[in-house]
Order: sequence, then C-alpha cells, then structure tokens
Amino acid sequence: MVESILETYGKVYLLRDTNKAEPPTGNPSVKGLCPSIPSRPKSRHQSDGASAVFQRAMPDKILAETSVFFDRYHCDAIAVSAATVSAVPVGDVIRLLESDLVFVNRWSGYLALELQATRKRAEIMSLQTVRARLDAWIAWNDGALPSKRAWRQLADEIGVSAEALYREFARRDARVDKDTGSFKNSP
Repeated sequence: MVESILETYGKVYLLRDTNKAEPPTGNPSVKGLCPSIPSRPKSRHQSDGASAVFQRAMPDKILAETSVFFDRYHCDAIAVSAATVSAVPVGDVIRLLESDLVFVNRWSGYLALELQATRKRAEIMSLQTVRARLDAWIAWNDGALPSKRAWRQLADEIGVSAEALYREFARRDARVDKDTGSFKNSP
C-alpha cells in the first residue's frame, strides 16, 4: 500500500493521522483537513476573502504532504470532479522515510516537482497583466492551450477573472494556429 504511494496512478493520496479516532461519518481523520479530488485546488482564504491556490491535485498527487512534519496544517479544497480517495497513515510514511532509501529518493523527487510547480505559480502570480500571466502559463505548458471548457479553471489558476481571460483569448484569436491549437508567435 504505502510502498506504492508514488507509483499508483488515478488516485490522489490524503495523508491520514492514525492517532485520532475516526469521525462519525467513517471518513479518516486527517492532518491537514484536505480531502482530495482530482483537479481540485488546495487553497487558503486570506483575511480579505481572496483565495490563493497552492496546489491543483490531479491523479497521482499527494495532498497535505507537509502535514507529515507538522501537528497542524490547515487548508481548504474545492471539488471540481468526482474521484477515488486513498488515505495513507502518516506513521507509515514516516517509517518509510526513516528506513527505505528508495522511498526517500522518490519522496524527495516528488517534493522537488511540487516545489517547481509552486515556483511556477508564484512567478505567474507576480506578473501584473492578464496578457503576461497567460504568456507565462503558455510558456510553462509548452505552448499548449486548454480546451474552452477549461478556461474558467485556467483563469482561477492564473489569478484573473474569467471575463478578463476571455477578452485576452478574443484579442489573440487571430493568432491561434487552427491546426495545432497553439498561438502563433506574432504580437
């Protein structure tokens, strides 16, 4: 079970605190309070009501991974689609980190990829215009564009209103290569 934590595809893993009693609903008690659903943003709400997306959990992702090292880890998550959830006891993860070098290397590699993704999001969010944020997102995604159905989710991901993103796509529409779906490099 835990040995395959980074190998099993199609599930998002939630780290479970086995030191707490199971709640009446039968769901595992979790450190981090983050149930996991594919393509679900893990976010934190600021005092002004704004939401900051920290992670988009997809199949083969782990939520609340830092909760392995902290007693409390608070975040919020929003389901955007149904999913299978697999809970992994934190104690099992800690035992593997203490005893299995292969697991340690995989865990470290996974965390490095997550750190890279976080830095990408921070870079995009530091940009001032919709155009600059979209350009950065496209560059980070090898020129690939999401389907029109995913534009609202993309707007959330780059921190702009859906309407502002739609206007930017409309402005760029003449530059879209109809065969590949990628933007042409002209201004």
